Amino acid sequence: MNEKLSVSIIIPVYNAADFLSRCIDSILEQTYSSLEIILINDGSTDNSGEICDRYARLDNRIKVIHQKNAGVSMARNAGLNAATGDWIGFVDSDDWITPDMYAKMADAAIKSGKKIIVCGHADHRISGTINERSFTKLAGDMEANKALQILISDKYFEGYPWNKMFERKYITRISASFNESIHFCEDVLFSFQLFQHTHGIFYIPDILYHHCLSASSAMVRFNQKRLTELKAWEKIISLSKGISKKLTNLAKHRYTQAAINIFYMQKNNDTQNQQRLRRKDVRYKWLYFMSWHVSLCLKASGFLKLYLPILTRRLWIWIKKPK
Repeated sequence: MNEKLSVSIIIPVYNAADFLSRCIDSILEQTYSSLEIILINDGSTDNSGEICDRYARLDNRIKVIHQKNAGVSMARNAGLNAATGDWIGFVDSDDWITPDMYAKMADAAIKSGKKIIVCGHADHRISGTINERSFTKLAGDMEANKALQILISDKYFEGYPWNKMFERKYITRISASFNESIHFCEDVLFSFQLFQHTHGIFYIPDILYHHCLSASSAMVRFNQKRLTELKAWEKIISLSKGISKKLTNLAKHRYTQAAINIFYMQKNNDTQNQQRLRRKDVRYKWLYFMSWHVSLCLKASGFLKLYLPILTRRLWIWIKKPK
């Protein structure tokens, strides 16, 4: 195999002892060996740090950074600063990848000349349900505007960094990094900045990445940091205005959708002593509910969450109740 490109794989680690070995093993089993593996132990309180150090002693391609807990954005930025590879990849510590992932990604990078490579992935839920996100019709080169619209609409592939590979020099040239003051959708903002300035991407429909959705996922419950998601979408809206009206409207739809979900979660959680999002603070409602680009199902769900949140929650509990 002609391994012309070196790839730095950045793995933020926080209290991931139960899954970390599976994750690292899947990377060590790659058929593509020109790898630099950077483990950032983000102040774990379990034995994740010891696991990282043990693997570093077993394989000299592994680097370990220990830091005080500062969040996934700062951990990923630490990895970016330490990376020396030609390309950058990201893997979450509770996920795993197929043995040929980086061989296929590197091959696509060499043949296509693109600075961003995206692959298919599978979402694994704790219930055992698997949702495969693979779209053959998108295979190959994709022009930038289409890629941005897909990234924003969440229709085929999302803004997560872990099913993507980015040229490191390109990241450096446009000074892209993860916004450390934003704790939700900071990855979408990071990917948007990179997609925005590139001349298209290359998409591989093969399912090469396996992503775990756990019951304790940060997306399930409300906390005050969730409000920063709206800041991420505000920044994306601002960036998209210089590209196209359609892209701006898609970003506004995602803002509204996020705001409705936050409002709904607040209504069904004890948030009396926290900053609250009011119904009138949910922006672009008219655009959202009248748009052809928002499905009828999402509109109906959004309307119920926004105007009948308590009743909607009770109905949902009743529907999910074992019969």
